[in-house]
Amino acid sequence: MAHRSARRQGTDRHDGANESRVEPERTRQIERPDHQCRHHHRRNECARGEARTQRRIAECGQSDQRRRHSCLHKHKEAGSENGCHQQSHIERTKLVRTFTLRNQDGFVENFGPDLIARVGQQAPGVRLRFVLKSDKDNTHLRDGSVDLETGVVGKATGPEVRAQALFRDRFVGVVRMGHPLCKLTITPARYAAGRHILISRRGLDRGPIDDAFEPLGLKREIVTVVGGFSEALALTRASDLIASVPERYTGNLRDGMYCFPLPIPLPEITVSLLWHPRLDADPAHRWLRGCVRDVCAGITHWIS
Repeated sequence: MAHRSARRQGTDRHDGANESRVEPERTRQIERPDHQCRHHHRRNECARGEARTQRRIAECGQSDQRRRHSCLHKHKEAGSENGCHQQSHIERTKLVRTFTLRNQDGFVENFGPDLIARVGQQAPGVRLRFVLKSDKDNTHLRDGSVDLETGVVGKATGPEVRAQALFRDRFVGVVRMGHPLCKLTITPARYAAGRHILISRRGLDRGPIDDAFEPLGLKREIVTVVGGFSEALALTRASDLIASVPERYTGNLRDGMYCFPLPIPLPEITVSLLWHPRLDADPAHRWLRGCVRDVCAGITHWIS
């Protein structure tokens, strides 16, 4: 038994010695992978850093490329736009078309000469046909018999009709040269005491001037009613009657006559250009609208 116990103890000591010898080896086997992992980790970090650097370089290159493409695109667009302008000019010189413009009397006399000259210089094949606007009905725009109208937008204007303001205007009083009012300071009472011409396309017997007289306790004498500015000014030129007309709209019609600001408050009016929406995108119609706007704005130079 003692021999067996001694042998067992020897075996245990031998196994302990073996374990003591093996354990450092195991430790070294465990430590070796950790060292390698740290090494691999550093290599991976370097690789990832290089990848990030390459991505930044690539992104910078792509950014520069995008900027170059953007610049080229802008240059192409500018060239295309210039080409469109040149092409539109060439197309206008070859354009053969008649446009119908519907206006109240006074428009042709004041703006017609400049408009015809501008259109003829830019598009020799275009003809303008002016027709008298006897009412505010927009049926002619809807059925296509009229291309453009000028007038004051009001309740009678169709909701679908396009409108663009041309200019603002105010009413002035007009008498013949040598009329008694030419030598006097014109007051509301003196203005109301004269004999007046009422302009109404609908044949009404009163207008905004009569409404402005009411708060002052005044009333004017209306001798006659006419449908247009030309008729009123023709009568005024040959008599002692007083006409009240838009100042700018009737500029040429009032040559050689005495004009004065109205002595009563009256709101200004806005004269607008009117057309049907189906002609919005028509290049020739858009060009003509621009011509009318420029002429009415007082731009006298011709645009080639």
